[in-house]
Amino acid sequence: MKVFRRQSPLRKKASKKTRPNAKPAIFVRKVRGMGRGVFAGKDFRKGETIEICPVILLPRRQERKCVGEVLEKYIFHWPKNGHVAAIALGYGSIYNHSHEPNARFSPRFRSGDVVFKASRDIKAGEQIFVDYEWHHSDYDFPAKPLGHQLSE
Repeated sequence: MKVFRRQSPLRKKASKKTRPNAKPAIFVRKVRGMGRGVFAGKDFRKGETIEICPVILLPRRQERKCVGEVLEKYIFHWPKNGHVAAIALGYGSIYNHSHEPNARFSPRFRSGDVVFKASRDIKAGEQIFVDYEWHHSDYDFPAKPLGHQLSE
């Protein structure tokens, strides 16, 4: 007589095969002199959405606590609904800066997220940069592209 064991439905789902060669559209890796950066895992066309990141809104008193701390470098200006700043989830707070970016971001205050889109064609493997639009003195690294001098 054979004994049949009932498998958990969770186990069946976990055992389903996934595409072994599936690559993520974006990924993070270490970048010398910049910490971490976001990279394209596929080609993006100009205007194509790279990522939509929900945000955690910060009221002024919590934003003030970030000043001088690690989180200060990862918050977005968010002047809506009694909040002054936001932390983007997903990879939103990890994109590195360039004055010659290949992507742009747009805060969507009503839906509470930040949309990142390609501002030019981006090839797979290329680092994705945005322009933070900060004053150059706010950066911990040279804020101008190579070959440009920082002006005082």
